[in-house]
Amino acid sequence: MIEIREKNIDLTDQQKELIEKKVLKLLHLSEKLQDESIKIKVEVEHDPIKEKHKQLFIIVNIFAPGHTLRAEVHEERLRNALDICENKLRNQIGKIK
Repeated sequence: MIEIREKNIDLTDQQKELIEKKVLKLLHLSEKLQDESIKIKVEVEHDPIKEKHKQLFIIVNIFAPGHTLRAEVHEERLRNALDICENKLRNQIGKIK
C-alpha cells in the first residue's frame, strides 16, 4: 500500500514507521480514501548541496480513484517535513469530501 523510496539517505525503521503512521492517518479523513486500490508513494531525498534548512526533500503522492493528492516539502528535519505535508494533504482532502 505504501511505497517509500530513499535517495541519498538511509531511513531507520522508526522513521519509516513514522511516515506510514502520518500518511495512513490521513486516509481516515474521507470515505473516498477508504478504497483498497489506493496507492501511496513517498519519496525522501537528502541533498547535501542545498542550504541546510532545505536539505531534506519529501514528496507524498496519494493515488485514489478519481483523485491524485500531492505534497512537496523542503525541510531540515523529517518530522517537520511530514507535519507540513500532512497539513497540505489535509487541505486537499477537505476539498474532495
